[in-house]
Amino acid sequence: MRRYLIALIFFADCLCAEVVTSHLYNGDSSSTVDIVVMGDGFTSSELGAFRAKAAGVVDQLFSEAPFSTYSYLFNVWFIDVESLESGADHPSRDEYKNTALGAAYDCLDIERLICIESELATTVLNANVSPEQQDILLVLVNDSQYGGSGGYFAVSSVHENSNQIMEHEIGHAFGSLGDEYWIEGEGPGEGLCDIYGGRDQPNASRTADRDLIPWNEGGGPPTGWIEESQPLPSEGFPSLSVNAPQVINTVGAFLGGNHCDDQYRPTDKSKMRDLSAPWGPVNADLLLEKIHTNSDMIKSFSPPNAAPISELTSNSALSLAIAPGVPFNDEISWEKVIGSTASAGLEIKSNTMVSSVINIEQSGQVVLDTFSIDIDIDHTYRGDLSIELISPSNTAVPISGYANGNLLNSLDSLGSSNTPNATTNFFATLEGESITGEWTLNVSDTAAGDEGILNSWGINYDAAVLSSGSSTLDLNQIDPGVFKVKATLSDPSSSIRMSATQKAASESVVWELALEDNGLSCDTFGTSGAYVQKIFIAYLGRPAAPAGLQYYANYLDGDNEQGKLILFDDLYYSAEAEALYSTTTLSDQINQFYQFMFSRDALSGGLNYWIDQINGGFFTVPASAAYIADAASGEDMAVLDAKQVAASKLTCAIGDDASKLSAFQANLASARASIAEITTAEEAEAYDGEAELSSIIGSARSAPDSWSREASNARETDEDAQPIPSLPMLGFFILSGLLGLFGIRRLVHR
Repeated sequence: MRRYLIALIFFADCLCAEVVTSHLYNGDSSSTVDIVVMGDGFTSSELGAFRAKAAGVVDQLFSEAPFSTYSYLFNVWFIDVESLESGADHPSRDEYKNTALGAAYDCLDIERLICIESELATTVLNANVSPEQQDILLVLVNDSQYGGSGGYFAVSSVHENSNQIMEHEIGHAFGSLGDEYWIEGEGPGEGLCDIYGGRDQPNASRTADRDLIPWNEGGGPPTGWIEESQPLPSEGFPSLSVNAPQVINTVGAFLGGNHCDDQYRPTDKSKMRDLSAPWGPVNADLLLEKIHTNSDMIKSFSPPNAAPISELTSNSALSLAIAPGVPFNDEISWEKVIGSTASAGLEIKSNTMVSSVINIEQSGQVVLDTFSIDIDIDHTYRGDLSIELISPSNTAVPISGYANGNLLNSLDSLGSSNTPNATTNFFATLEGESITGEWTLNVSDTAAGDEGILNSWGINYDAAVLSSGSSTLDLNQIDPGVFKVKATLSDPSSSIRMSATQKAASESVVWELALEDNGLSCDTFGTSGAYVQKIFIAYLGRPAAPAGLQYYANYLDGDNEQGKLILFDDLYYSAEAEALYSTTTLSDQINQFYQFMFSRDALSGGLNYWIDQINGGFFTVPASAAYIADAASGEDMAVLDAKQVAASKLTCAIGDDASKLSAFQANLASARASIAEITTAEEAEAYDGEAELSSIIGSARSAPDSWSREASNARETDEDAQPIPSLPMLGFFILSGLLGLFGIRRLVHR
């Protein structure tokens, strides 16, 4: 579905309304790479032609790797910018047009170089899209003469080769790639080495020394690109086409690049030299690093990974939400990591060194397979930094690969998506040393002009793989204790060679856990069982019996959405629900859900909202209870979590004893009263399932009059949080339609 946004921009000669059209949408801009295409020199009658041309440019970009492989990480937006006149300025021909963004050829006296008025373009941009949507900025100029430019905005004319021109300019603007050619002469556009040659470009080298070429870290594979057998400098392939495998795949040091005849480029031909050529392996690698730096394959995770998470027990679960379209979303591994972390917070000044110490009391030795470090540094120019680790035995280990200009723009700590876990190559000299004692991290800034901060760092000295292939980890797989759990989504299609692009290979999330024993003596069936227990509390106010818990958990494991339909349907039509709700109003039912889950009445805003949603046919009654449970936050979530812990203990107390089950089923009101009393984690921890079951069976408790009780937690506001239309809500909309499709009874409120 296309999305539209209208904004008004005032220009000197017209009142223009920009229309923003979504051409490709893959999620929130905070976790995607967003492309914005604007036009200049398109009159109101030509805006349709602009959108068609913009679509052609984008389609061309996504027809080649790496963009084709990772299109699911992109959003694309078109902004209709109306000009009073068609075309662009040509000062050398004394031709001028009144256009919105002031596009003009002959920039810097180079006829093919098109410049726009950046202030005008930025004004239009900021008025129509948020800063998070401004990753790749393109301007199409409505002039058929060949031309373009790179920079903050990538600019291209609508020449017949404009699609390829724009790809080349995106290489400059987004990939920070330099041109891979030089033009001899003294005319406009010629002999530009004095202007461009002094710039450091990731695809240009001033030397053919195998150990110093930027794209050949480590002197060759596996970290570098140049095979030992490849002669340096390298000879080109003038007799072969640009798409010949030898031309495409041979990485070396080919003379001529960065507008200089004495600098080298990675391949004989690439899109930065010849518009009709592929990107080439090195440039594609650099672009891939940019894509991953500006996006996330892991869209979200639960629970939040603020350390430490002391509320979790082995009845809890950790989960990841993977971006739709990721073709390798089963490439997830879960790892238990033992280590120590220091929250340093040390400023890194120019030409100075800072040190941070971690004291490890644990005994043991360095084992290369499980030893790693994590570093979180913010710095305005990471190439200035030199990092060194010193062991308790005073062995100094330079963290090569994270210095000498090859650092990522942001090295995050464990728990982010671009964690540089140092490999055994760094730590071979430490093998067998004691881990006990003081470990020191020295970070030196070796140049002037840039500063930063060492936020934190950590040492991991033991690790074990817990599971793989699933986006969820049930913590009942792990013995209680204090440790980290790391979930990593690895990209098997990535051909990353350079350490500067390690983020492209995987994304990780880490939780620091203080995992407690939940005191349960039975199988609660993991995440699916926890969901079933939650819905039983939400709709019936009491725990699930063991057999029912397993029954519905198995359905959810087999088919999550269909399993929910069956669960909702069975609960709604149960004799117990009939007894609870048959004589009550819809308002009473919704209020009862709030009492069952949060031990409080529904506030007026939330109550009225859900009445309208159910009466409007958007939600069924059980689905509304489930959604309210799923959307709980803050104090409400804490209360519901406590009730779930207590409910699980009561379920386990029943076990497989038929007499206990029969007595439990005969006293469901007492079971509801027992769970109703639990509102805090402390109460849940102290809850004795066996003792409570004995009390319930003996009918020693009477059910509370939940219809008239006061809200247990007074609020200053009179509205409950209401859902924003989202994928979870849409899922519930779809559920109602699926009922007819699968021949299941339609759930309607009574």
